[in-house]
Amino acid sequence: MNIKTVVLVFVLILTACSSDNGEDYIGHWVSITNSYQTLDIARNGNGNNFLIIRKPGSRELPALYNNGQLEAHGGMQVYVIEKATGQLTSGHRIYTRQ
Repeated sequence: MNIKTVVLVFVLILTACSSDNGEDYIGHWVSITNSYQTLDIARNGNGNNFLIIRKPGSRELPALYNNGQLEAHGGMQVYVIEKATGQLTSGHRIYTRQ
């Protein structure tokens, strides 16, 4: 086996094993205290860029996936999925996936 083949197989294995790319954030989220407050999260191009659409009002927030969380407003607003509950939190706001 030549070295290029070995390197290619190694890279493919590493890529397949990497699941921490923000995919868990994509979807429709609803506030647990007010069902009219929702978030729709989608990829925004390639890489770690996401778009968060907050409703009501359809406000769009560009976000960056970094260290297991989504960061909007230059990191001033952070969205995190709590592993124990699967809920999305941002400050005092809590959302569930629908």
